Amino acid sequence: MSSVALVMTDLGSQGAKITSLLMRAFDLNVGSVRTSVTHCIPVIERKLFDREDPAFSQKLLGVLEELDGLGCRWVAFELLNGQRYVSGSKNYQITSDRIRKMIKSREESLEEQRRLGELEDDTN
Repeated sequence: MSSVALVMTDLGSQGAKITSLLMRAFDLNVGSVRTSVTHCIPVIERKLFDREDPAFSQKLLGVLEELDGLGCRWVAFELLNGQRYVSGSKNYQITSDRIRKMIKSREESLEEQRRLGELEDDTN
């Protein structure tokens, strides 16, 4: 299962607004956001698709789009198979467009599984 790490590289001129956005969206405190930005470590690092928070991937995509609109610079990395973000290592960088495509693929896969389940139920 893919995880994502979001690293803020430059908050630009809207630092307070961006910090507030990140705090609200991901239930963070000011100190953790500031520390993450100062040390270029992930603001968040978690599963992109999680049964405990099924709306997370869409929420993340919305936040990334808002960050772009505020002129903030960020980098997101896809982490595979329990991999953790390590600064300077060769992590796979992903864009908001790539995340959008991953969400769409996931939704299509779930819909296909539902249809197959319904077909199975109909044949029994």
